[in-house]
Amino acid sequence: MGSNMPADLTETTMEASSVDLAPSAGRALILVVILPNGQVEEHELTPDATLPLGRSAGVAIRIDDPSVSRFHAEITVGPAGPIVRDLGSRNGTWVNEERIGASFVGVLPGDTFRFGNVAGTIHRVKQGHQPRRRV
Repeated sequence: MGSNMPADLTETTMEASSVDLAPSAGRALILVVILPNGQVEEHELTPDATLPLGRSAGVAIRIDDPSVSRFHAEITVGPAGPIVRDLGSRNGTWVNEERIGASFVGVLPGDTFRFGNVAGTIHRVKQGHQPRRRV
């Protein structure tokens, strides 16, 4: 991603770099994705759950972009924070510009990841935050 990463994601990621991502009372985690057309989406990450991500209508986190496989990856939010793994997608799942495989990889504050051509990061928000879409 490097220089191709949208400034919006870079600035937000830098702000989050000192935030602890382990679950805590009164706080929630959201996945922020930026589609290639610049649209920003937020998806709530349910604690103690494994959330499949992809284009299919049957996944917990639906990302409507042709570079994302129907069942692309999954994110699990556990006691130590979120982890991500690829589900054999065509265009890959990347953490900090390194392609990952089927093994779970922890996502730390300040890390960036990509599902196909879709950039993403995880942020902590106040409990009750309503995920939104921005164009």
